[in-house]
Amino acid sequence: MVPVSRREVVRVSIAATLSAILYRYWLITPVLDHLSLNQWRAVAIGVAALVGSLWALSKWNLSALVSGFMVGVLAGGTWAHWQVSHASLGDAFESNLECFGRDMIMLTVAVTLSGYCSARFAKSRQRL
Repeated sequence: MVPVSRREVVRVSIAATLSAILYRYWLITPVLDHLSLNQWRAVAIGVAALVGSLWALSKWNLSALVSGFMVGVLAGGTWAHWQVSHASLGDAFESNLECFGRDMIMLTVAVTLSGYCSARFAKSRQRL
């Protein structure tokens, strides 16, 4: 087993917190009333790609971004469902996964690919 440094735990926690807040407010923003589901997904993918690129350019570990983003999206969606539905936390988590599970996977893939591509681009620019 590889020991995890305190710095990586802090980075994952920061990524999770920022992702949770961003995703929660993304789910409840009033502008979503004016977007179709596909438009919502397109904008969300763009935002996830921007987050992944900015994270990679800050030279933080991509695995910290991905794991923190996944935890944050799960927590942010559960938070939004919990506040809107006033259900139990477990029911809010389940409802969040049922409604947005595929979208969360899609956003995680977007943040991973953009982070990976940005990190490769930054490394290639350093060599020049």
